[in-house]
Amino acid sequence: MVVDFENIFVFDLRQSNWQELILKLSTLEMLPEQATLIKEKNIFGWSLIKYISFWLDYLAHPNYGKTVPGVRELESVGLMAHILDARIRDLDLED
Repeated sequence: MVVDFENIFVFDLRQSNWQELILKLSTLEMLPEQATLIKEKNIFGWSLIKYISFWLDYLAHPNYGKTVPGVRELESVGLMAHILDARIRDLDLED
């Protein structure tokens, strides 16, 4: 996964053509609560990393009860099976 202020790009590093994009998500749509900060460029890179970590954590633990954007898109490429019940530390270690 590569993230910038506009997009989240997802790649499958297990494939021989790993550099081929399998999914592109809008960062603003995936992080709606931080959209204003992102649009106004009032956010630092390390903060964006934290927000992405929180987003992944909410995806991994649906029992938090929070509606999380991106579930359908990630399911469509088979990633939700790897994300569910994972810990962020585990997700960071999967290369």
